[in-house]
Amino acid sequence: MLDAENNYDLDSAIEVAKVLDALAFTWFEAPLPDWDLTGYRTLTRAVDIPVIPSGNWIQDLSLFEEALKTGAWNTTRTDATILGGITPAQKAVSLSAEAGMKCELMSWGYTLPSAANLHLMLGCGHCSYYEQPLPYKTFEYGMHDVLRTAVMVMSMRQPVQVLALP
Repeated sequence: MLDAENNYDLDSAIEVAKVLDALAFTWFEAPLPDWDLTGYRTLTRAVDIPVIPSGNWIQDLSLFEEALKTGAWNTTRTDATILGGITPAQKAVSLSAEAGMKCELMSWGYTLPSAANLHLMLGCGHCSYYEQPLPYKTFEYGMHDVLRTAVMVMSMRQPVQVLALP
């Protein structure tokens, strides 16, 4: 996956998406600002790779629904702390499932928001990835119990984060 952090214009995003697809990337994340629903619609129709928003610009469930109904994305992304809590985020996950899409919840940030999103992920069964913020200590603010992952080395060049759940 490639997280572009909203750094492409539409033409460049289409060009990069085609290269990422040829390289078998899982998805292309945040090539455009989330609110650019027209740009996302054009992009998702022009390429085969799943295109996913950043998930931190859509702060209203009705706008999230509009993006789904108009085909702006083919995979969704949100965060319980951005969308207004667990209940709206759960609704976003359900709406995504009804539309035949995965909803990847953001888990980037400090321990408490990460824990909230992780619980929602585990409860809904409709997410694929947990994003562990690194370095650990930077994000372990304000909590006595923190989330940690074990690092499993798949090759000398690319460590993979694996979350060990009790």
